[in-house]
Amino acid sequence: MIVAIDGPAGAGKSTVARALAERLGFRYLDTGAMYRAAALAASQRPDRAPADVARAARIELAPDGRVLLDGVDVTAAIRTADVAEAASRIAADPAVREALVAKQRELLADGDWVAEGRDIGTVVAPNAEIKVFLDADARERARRRAADTGRDPEEVLREQEVRDRRDSERQHSPLRPAGDAVTIDTTALSLDDVVARIAALVARKSEAAAGGGGRSRDGRPRVAVVGFPNVGKSTLVNRLAGVREAVVDSAPGVTRDRKEVTAEWGGRELVLVDTGGVDEADDGVIQRQVRAQVERALAEADVVLLVCDARAGLRPGDAELARLVARAGKPALVVANKIDDLRQVGLAQEFWRLGLGEPLAVSAIHGLGSGDLLDRIVALLPPPAAAPDAPPLPAAAAAPPPAAAATTRPQGAPAVAADRLPQLALIGRPNVGKSSLLNRLFGDERVVVTPIAGTTRDAIDTEVEFAGRRFVLVDTAGIRRRGRIDQPAEWYARLRSERAAERADVAIVVCDASEGVTSDDLRIAELAMRAHCATVIALNKWDATRCDIEEAKARVAARLRQRPPVIAVSAHTGRGLKRLVATALELAARVHERLPTPVLNRFLAEVVAARQPPAVRGKRLRTYYFTQYDTAPPRFALQVSDRSLVARDWVLFLENRLRERFALEGVPLVIDLRERSGRRPASARGRRRVS
Repeated sequence: MIVAIDGPAGAGKSTVARALAERLGFRYLDTGAMYRAAALAASQRPDRAPADVARAARIELAPDGRVLLDGVDVTAAIRTADVAEAASRIAADPAVREALVAKQRELLADGDWVAEGRDIGTVVAPNAEIKVFLDADARERARRRAADTGRDPEEVLREQEVRDRRDSERQHSPLRPAGDAVTIDTTALSLDDVVARIAALVARKSEAAAGGGGRSRDGRPRVAVVGFPNVGKSTLVNRLAGVREAVVDSAPGVTRDRKEVTAEWGGRELVLVDTGGVDEADDGVIQRQVRAQVERALAEADVVLLVCDARAGLRPGDAELARLVARAGKPALVVANKIDDLRQVGLAQEFWRLGLGEPLAVSAIHGLGSGDLLDRIVALLPPPAAAPDAPPLPAAAAAPPPAAAATTRPQGAPAVAADRLPQLALIGRPNVGKSSLLNRLFGDERVVVTPIAGTTRDAIDTEVEFAGRRFVLVDTAGIRRRGRIDQPAEWYARLRSERAAERADVAIVVCDASEGVTSDDLRIAELAMRAHCATVIALNKWDATRCDIEEAKARVAARLRQRPPVIAVSAHTGRGLKRLVATALELAARVHERLPTPVLNRFLAEVVAARQPPAVRGKRLRTYYFTQYDTAPPRFALQVSDRSLVARDWVLFLENRLRERFALEGVPLVIDLRERSGRRPASARGRRRVS
């Protein structure tokens, strides 16, 4: 099998191809290194044509990654900027390309290969079984290349633009995706995520060739949960599914057969396959049957979770299972379970040695890290299967709930019990660093983690103490961008975030600082506001890429009526997290505050003196009384002479001044307009609400 990976400079081709080859056990063909070696050889023989030098040169790619030119190690010599520029120039020479393509095809003729370059899928190996085109934002590609070479990112960006233009406009073999290539944008993806996605393509191709498949009979993707006996597999399945279907016991080997449990996250329904524990040292009849069941689960799975006991450490049985999982060729995640104390998080690092990527620290009992794990699982699932004949959604689910049902807090009823901890919901698009932010909040200065009763599949609640403040974090699934998912999945993700906002006191809308506050971010914030939830905007990844914070604040103030505060944070360094938590908790407190009526009436007089209500049909509105009659959200009553004379702009002006005077930015406000009794006939009197 040949996996062809193409893409522009800095998209991550070499890193991804090398890691993928190691994971699959394939050989790695670095065509870029071959062009650099040919360019180096041509520079040493200026008296000969570059094509003649390329044909005569003996270029070898050693299994350990070294590049040999006529028997001499030139691995370091070909990585300089001068050689890279020379390689780009000679690559435009049709005769040079013909010579090197012949060498590359000769290598690819035998065995399994992962080959990367700029024309692998279109020219070198047009019949490759898997074709992938990696791409990334231009600045992100320049940043990666600058980090590797220690050069100035702006200088690298300028050179990169020239190379991109030359590669895409050259007459022979221009840089472009193959017609049947899968394009992957690596801008916001980790190396493990990219490798796992391509490995999943390889696995599905192999299954299709063998007549198999990973999905369940009804088309739902399958996630196999495997591990050594008594590492907490069944407990983890129960936690992820939000049910208690898998039997849990402290004795090892309780689970023997495969048990399937349905779970749902991020708009995707999936099947969790709980398997028996595999102990290679046990050669009994039952253990052989258990192993056979595990191997079958691996063959049918779309994603594999290898669960390990972090407190027990890395054991030979874990390594044996890791090799079994790697041979299956499926996207895999290592779950370091039983980390019930944040002081034990470092224990997860030992499981890097399994060679399946970054281990995730999880406590299946307490729920720590389960939201992050579910996000990672959903990211690795294959695209939803097309269902053109699927029945329409039920009427109750065909449209968002009506405005009257936007909040579960009855008007006039206490929103929160006196002893209830503040609830903060993390919401946002995928890949904005929400899970990283959640992990940082768990890990920095956190003392207490307690499981909260009533955890559902919609969100996972965890009690946290951070910087001496106690609160409940509501971890929600990310809302996907419009146009990238089917409509029902988008609606379900939106509904989950609305429900989380309804239960929460404050919604923390996480955005990516490299993109600023996008229209999708603003729409997500509006979801929380419609649920009458206080809101704060967190610009994450501030350590890596900084947008204009003042521009972001201005955009938020212009678009969002609540004018939520905008705070720059970094989940990586921890910068701004104390301020974020303090601001969110302050908003949670202000939602429940009541302003005295005398203070509000003096405030109203000042507002009217500064800007009188505009005359309507020659009549001027009179204001009499302003009071707050409820909290969570704060509700105010404004008594006026005639509600038909009220101009909406003036009420918005009053609301904005109210936020400024009493520091209510980010807090939802409801203003009821009531006519003074006795001024009009009963049939004409009424109330008007502006919220």
